[in-house]
Amino acid sequence: MTSEIRQIFAFVRMRIAASAHPAYNPPMKKPERDLTQSERESFHERGVVIASGLFSQDCLDRLASDIDQVVQEPGPMAGPISVPEEKFSGDLFLWKTNDGFRDWIFDSPAAQIAHQALGGRSVRHFYDQLFVKPAGCHLPTPWHQDITFWPVDVESRNFCSIWITLDPVASASSGLEFIIGSHRWPERFKAITPHDDPYMRDSPFTWPPAIDENREAYEIYSPELGAGDCLIFDAHILHGSSGNHTTDQPRRAFSSRWFRDEVLYDPRHATMPLLWTHGLERGDPLRGDLFPQVLPRTLDGECARQHGPAEGPDEDLLRTFLEAVASVPQFPESRPAPPTD
Repeated sequence: MTSEIRQIFAFVRMRIAASAHPAYNPPMKKPERDLTQSERESFHERGVVIASGLFSQDCLDRLASDIDQVVQEPGPMAGPISVPEEKFSGDLFLWKTNDGFRDWIFDSPAAQIAHQALGGRSVRHFYDQLFVKPAGCHLPTPWHQDITFWPVDVESRNFCSIWITLDPVASASSGLEFIIGSHRWPERFKAITPHDDPYMRDSPFTWPPAIDENREAYEIYSPELGAGDCLIFDAHILHGSSGNHTTDQPRRAFSSRWFRDEVLYDPRHATMPLLWTHGLERGDPLRGDLFPQVLPRTLDGECARQHGPAEGPDEDLLRTFLEAVASVPQFPESRPAPPTD
């Protein structure tokens, strides 16, 4: 067993012991307000909408506290996506290993907001993700589509992300930027990570366009957000951000991903690993303990994490993923040079 795997499972054992007696799960909180018709239309037509005043201050304070905790005590999935030398902290599937994020999924208004944006008969949780860029973290997030990072049918139109900032955000502090309407483009682009992970971009998809070299050719949306505001956006929209070039303004952001009705599993090469046993075969609908239904109600067969202790990733699945990453050359095909004429 490599030292990386040993460290991951030492953390998981500690986290499980700490949550052996999980707290009572209170009823799901309601949003402070509903999405307006205009906001829902913006999500579907433009691919993104900014929304304020959806979450109570209590919800936001709890989320901020949980984020600060996991930055200091990173979870088992933080290592592969964080970039310590650039001061960037990332994490995935926090709800599986941290009770505060578990409670956010099942008790906060997020699922209801996702249902208002997506519609449909049911809403399931996909996964959650942390993005922390402190002041002086100059690492940009390249232009990308979320959908090609994921082991799902890339043509599925059933996803939304709810991206919440706990700090005021503007372009200088790494505010997100979006290409309006790009969620309707037919192209699917390589999954480009902030640290340009060779494994994730080792796919047959095309390179994202060189947006920053030709910004005037696109309708770029660069909203400023207040603390507690959120962006709700489609999984196909092209988006990215600069580094945080401020000297005193952190950017703590948390995204929960949701989908409606059925989404099909597609375990392609060069996608985000699912390191918890799920029992799915290619072409199966996402469901079960790893992708629980939250609305209209939770299901008895999918409640293990809702009422139980922390669950660490599967050792064999982790080892298989690390072997797949190691099999990819460190310098696969490079981005083609932009035209000079």
